[in-house]
Formats: sequence, structure tokens, C-alpha cells
Amino acid sequence: MTPPTESPQQADEPIQVEALHRLRRLGQDNNDENILGLVIASFHHEAARWSDEIRAGLATSDLAVIQQIAHTLRGSASIFGAARLVEICGELESCADRGDIAGCELRLPLFDKALSEVLSALSRVEQEPPSTTPSR
Repeated sequence: MTPPTESPQQADEPIQVEALHRLRRLGQDNNDENILGLVIASFHHEAARWSDEIRAGLATSDLAVIQQIAHTLRGSASIFGAARLVEICGELESCADRGDIAGCELRLPLFDKALSEVLSALSRVEQEPPSTTPSR
């Protein structure tokens, strides 16, 4: 069983502002000013389901589910530059690949904390008017 990684990134912001700028610019470039809001809303919706699925996988020792969901969540979190959540999901995925259910269980509190921080940060972003993010 590999202990969870303690990262200096924990003190950093849960999401990267530049990642949000890129999403807003993508919307502006495609005449869809609400693309950031749509991506955030989708992440909020899916993250709750994915978190439940990881828990179900842990409860039934279904390592394939844990691996698949951690992989999916890692990719989705990377869109927002959520480095700590990406890191923890990678660790969950690796533990599941190795058959290390205890390692997955050890990471669950870190996963919960990182996911909660990302969701809170994204909620704050949703409440900002689009003009607060500079365009190119």
C-alpha cells in the first residue's frame, strides 16, 4: 500500500485562472459566451455522480470502477487546471490498477477535500460576470 502524496500544491488555488480564461475565450471565439457556465454546470452534475460511483466501487471492492471513474474525473478536472484533484485521481487510478483497495481508501478523504474545493471554486466563478475575465 502506497501512502497518499502530500503535495505543496495543496496550498494553491484549487483551479487555475488561466484555464478558465481559455474556456471563456473559446466561448467568445465561437460566439457562445456561456460555454464556461455550461462546462462548469456539467462538471458539477457529473462530479457528484462520479464521487458516488467511486464510493460504490470502494464498498464492493470493484477496482475496475474506481480506476475508470478516477481516470474520467482526472481528465475532466484537468480542464479547470485542478492540479491537486488531478493528482489525487491519478493516485486513485494507480492504486486501483495495482489492486490496492486500502490505498484507494486512504485517498478518499483527500479526494473529498480536493473535489469539494474545486466545486466551491467553480461555484464562485459561476457567479462572476463574464467581463471579470479578460479576453485576449
